[in-house]
Amino acid sequence: MPDTGAQLTDTKLLQHFATLAQYQHTRERSSAALKQAFFVLAQARRSAGYSRISPDQYSGHAQPIATVNINAMEPDSSDGTMAVARRNEDSGGGVDPLLWFGMLVPPTLREAQSGFVEALDGLVALAQMKRELELQAEAITKSTQENSIKD
Repeated sequence: MPDTGAQLTDTKLLQHFATLAQYQHTRERSSAALKQAFFVLAQARRSAGYSRISPDQYSGHAQPIATVNINAMEPDSSDGTMAVARRNEDSGGGVDPLLWFGMLVPPTLREAQSGFVEALDGLVALAQMKRELELQAEAITKSTQENSIKD
């Protein structure tokens, strides 16, 4: 009869490798989204003028349009989660930051904003997958140690 402890460890390893592959894919996608967003932002600055789109135009009362909520992740807890909370303009959260640059915002600036939002979603997913990978690695180590004690 095959060793069920070894099979369990093998199953955990396969799951870990699948999560790792997903992590790498998400990382590449997020990296590409960030690169594209910065490139499009540079295009917007070039087309509208470098002095028109700069930190000097930022409002002193700036409010983020998205925040990352992190539930405290205890070292022994697996229920730590992260989520992106979007500010809704209807809820009185303020105006779209793009309107600081005038009513006729260059389309490339809007495209850059959506690229950064997409990248933020990917980065939050990466953080969650990293935590999952850490938990899986701990479970594999524990399972391996239990198997070595049995032998």
